[in-house]
Amino acid sequence: MKRPDLKAVLAPLKPFQRRTVDHAFARLFLAEDSTARFLVADEVGLGKTLVARGVIGRAIEHLWDSVPRIDVVYICSNASIARSNLPKLRIGADGERSFARATRLTMLATQLAPRGGQPSLRDSRLNFVSFTPTTSFAMGQSTGKGTEREVLFHLLEPLVNRRTALMNLLQGSITRTDDWRWRLDHGKVPLDAGIAARFQSAFKARRELTDELRHLFDNWFWRHRQSWPEDARRQRNRLVGELGQSSPRSASMLWSRIW
Repeated sequence: MKRPDLKAVLAPLKPFQRRTVDHAFARLFLAEDSTARFLVADEVGLGKTLVARGVIGRAIEHLWDSVPRIDVVYICSNASIARSNLPKLRIGADGERSFARATRLTMLATQLAPRGGQPSLRDSRLNFVSFTPTTSFAMGQSTGKGTEREVLFHLLEPLVNRRTALMNLLQGSITRTDDWRWRLDHGKVPLDAGIAARFQSAFKARRELTDELRHLFDNWFWRHRQSWPEDARRQRNRLVGELGQSSPRSASMLWSRIW
């Protein structure tokens, strides 16, 4: 990846926006009493996104020769805003695969994987990744989306010698069993090798998770059913939520330190 053109990044800024960029950058990176936080508060329509892009541009220029990889993590209030703003904040050539749109932590394993003949984001010089607090981090006792459970299936399958039971457990609320199993058998889910290895290592270190899976397999999910008793659903949802959430007390260590 070529070094981003800082002049091109700053060129669209108005004088008051450029002053804000320069002051924020100085406080974050140059001041003797520098800070790790800086708040830009202004009315709607005065270009806070452009200011943020300018600060990112200056930070990239400042770090480019001193670090092997630069990751820009964008956290905003909802996925719609994230999808809209991330391309505006992104710096670099359009043809380079260097960003992952708003996603859950559980999807990083596939978002960062190599695809389309291009290297993984882990191997990119500059990355942009966006998250939204309510959808990215807070899973609780929910089974999440089907795509997340597909990733969990492919991560857990090498560790669990109960393929059909694992399929049944992770099917969640999907009603078309044949479609679900076809997705698991034939769908292409690229996985980042580093994340997969760390996830599997952390899972094996949590013996209680293996015991809970075995209990659910033996008591409920060893065969397919059209519907599951409330107790089975509750235990399943809690365990799948445990695997996917990001709090330190849970299986979050499977995600929070693997990127």
